[in-house]
Amino acid sequence: DRRGRTLQRITLEKRVELRRLYVADIPRWRHPLVGYVAALPLVVLGILAMFMEQQLLPNFYFRSAPMYISVLLVALFWGVGPALFSVLLSAIGLDYFYIPPSKPFPSFSWDGILQLLPFIIGGIVIAIITSQRESARYRALFAEQIAQEHADELARANQQLEQANQLKDQFLSMASHELKTPITTIRGQAQIVLRRLSKQQERSPEQATVYTSLQRIEEQTHRLATLVDDLLELSSMRADRISLRLKRCDLGEVCCEAVEDQRLLTERSVEVKLPSTPITLHADPERLSQVISNLVSNALKYSPEESPVTVTLTRQD
Repeated sequence: DRRGRTLQRITLEKRVELRRLYVADIPRWRHPLVGYVAALPLVVLGILAMFMEQQLLPNFYFRSAPMYISVLLVALFWGVGPALFSVLLSAIGLDYFYIPPSKPFPSFSWDGILQLLPFIIGGIVIAIITSQRESARYRALFAEQIAQEHADELARANQQLEQANQLKDQFLSMASHELKTPITTIRGQAQIVLRRLSKQQERSPEQATVYTSLQRIEEQTHRLATLVDDLLELSSMRADRISLRLKRCDLGEVCCEAVEDQRLLTERSVEVKLPSTPITLHADPERLSQVISNLVSNALKYSPEESPVTVTLTRQD
């Protein structure tokens, strides 16, 4: 709109539903129908208070003040419709019972209407202010409904994402288990042939080529087995099923074993610098070996082949 507020278009059914919720949210005694009934006795009390005021305070010039109080009470408790109805009843009561200091004015005359006009305008202003309050409550209820709908949509989306994550974890777990069997078979067959060829004193050129190829196959199947283990670890971590096997271990030995595995896979030189005093930890050596292997593997993968790679182990604090 002109004030920069975002307008929201809603259907008639939605507006009826919001109105029903708005009415259901208020107590029964504050229902608008009760307000129409309660307006009559409050106006009568206002007229009686006006006459008592005239007897007790003859010099008080705001005779219609009790009528304003009646309209205000009806507006506060029952809303715009009953407030306008009480304004009409009060105007009729003032026109009928009010007697000016000099002489009575005829009912429904222009003179009477002009004298009642300030009261009518004041009552309408009260009703308008009340309608603003009701509009604010109505907008708050509408905003609450929109927020609840968005919250429900987010809950459904989160549930779908959770189901998708569970399906993904199940797929990773099943695929990893299914891949381990053929990888283990290929690696085992390659190792058997390698042992037989290694027992031969002299190899023909063809046997040497086969021996080198089998070494590559064994190395790559070892790498595949490591990747499959990583997939299993990932699914276990996402399902909060990961377990640590803690024990006393020498961190230097863990580093040397991890580096030696990377040397065999990449055939690159990796230097290891260890302190003179062994560093002993209470930890899971397999998990530490995974961490160190990942670090060394990244260093070898993302560095030039001629650049040196050094693993240094130091103790601080």
